[in-house]
Amino acid sequence: MSSWLLLYIIVLALASSSTAYTISDCSALVSFYQAMTVNTKWTTSTGWVTTDDCCSWYGVTCSYSTRNGTGFGPWVSALQLPNNQLSGYLPSSFSLLSRLERLDLSHNKVKGDISVLLQMKASSVCIDTATSQIPDTVFESACNSDLNCLGGVCSVVGGLKEIRLSDNMLNGTIGEEISNLFKTLTILDLSANELTGPIPAMIGTLTQLVELNLYYNQLRLSNSSGPIPEMIGMLVKLKYLNVAFNLLNGTLPSQNLPPV
Repeated sequence: MSSWLLLYIIVLALASSSTAYTISDCSALVSFYQAMTVNTKWTTSTGWVTTDDCCSWYGVTCSYSTRNGTGFGPWVSALQLPNNQLSGYLPSSFSLLSRLERLDLSHNKVKGDISVLLQMKASSVCIDTATSQIPDTVFESACNSDLNCLGGVCSVVGGLKEIRLSDNMLNGTIGEEISNLFKTLTILDLSANELTGPIPAMIGTLTQLVELNLYYNQLRLSNSSGPIPEMIGMLVKLKYLNVAFNLLNGTLPSQNLPPV
């Protein structure tokens, strides 16, 4: 780790408690910036690594949780940098953006695979309701059911909802770990990249998916052209599907699918 990055993290750690929850998020964004500015300069990079508050950086959106008028957070909920001359590989620390919901890096030169994104699944925490007053020690803590929340509700937070990475230089496969995002993912756009391998059967677990765009890749089965998995027919909310210009054959599963 470079000395200036370590200093940056220390400064954040000494910040007020209202910004304490962004420490790991800001650190992850610094690593992301370093990884995406190798031999390139972003079209717009206002605020990036020049100010302490990463919530004010160009393309970054932060969200908060409140109870009784008191803020909790913030955390990074959206990162939108389309057509901005990004070039590089997503660092492993990107997964520290644990409550990132919307990612748009389309029309850049992002390289490598998408494995780090498949780790960014939702978590469940206790929240207040209008009729409850859960203790401070329980508020925002991890839970399995409402019974863990002492009057509050066990609610799903975080988890990627939108992944827009069209027109980049991604390669590798779409791993079966895509099923980690089954609770939240509504848009998956990986069109115009260099992805290979099959469309994983586990993509059928993404029951919240509304848009699936895999247009213009090199998706296939093994070393030959292959079929579209029947489990795509399980995507009951799907309204848009594009798998054209790949190495696929056969017919689309008919159940519950929109016209192409």
